[in-house]
Amino acid sequence: MHHYCILLLAYLFTGVTISQTTQINTIPVSFGVPEIAILKIQPSTEPVVLSLETITEAGNAISGKSIRNNDKWINYSSSIIPDGVTRSITVEILSGSVPLGTEITLTTGYYSGNGKGKLGTPLDEIALSNYPQKILTGIGGGYTKTGSNNGHSLTYDIKIKNYDLLKFETDKTLFISYTITDD
Repeated sequence: MHHYCILLLAYLFTGVTISQTTQINTIPVSFGVPEIAILKIQPSTEPVVLSLETITEAGNAISGKSIRNNDKWINYSSSIIPDGVTRSITVEILSGSVPLGTEITLTTGYYSGNGKGKLGTPLDEIALSNYPQKILTGIGGGYTKTGSNNGHSLTYDIKIKNYDLLKFETDKTLFISYTITDD
């Protein structure tokens, strides 16, 4: 019995010795997540081309039907500040003007793709103008992925609003601006 006590005491002293030599070091680690708000229209090299249908029989109405170009997608990445507001995307005509008697509309589709996070909700079709109009709201931290078929589709259309104002015009070019902003 006496040997067991000596062994137990030896074990305890060995344990105490090991625990006394244990050393803990701490190292500060600094990091940050930047606030990000960027967007891109894809594919970016192809222009959108809209045209009213040409009629071939006298007396028929000039059709508001157009050649639609549904090949554009809006991609974005966003991180917001803690307890920050969400973001939205606006569109406006930066330069140029819509031909008299017509309007150019934009419909933004629901999200499609393999992105992650809190992605935006599209609003109703809008008629493009020279002042910013929201097309997507509720964007939080997230990303859409890049390229076509990721993000939100953009569908442009041209419609006749007032036949009295229609005039022949050669091709016109509009420059349209998209902006991601805090709500």
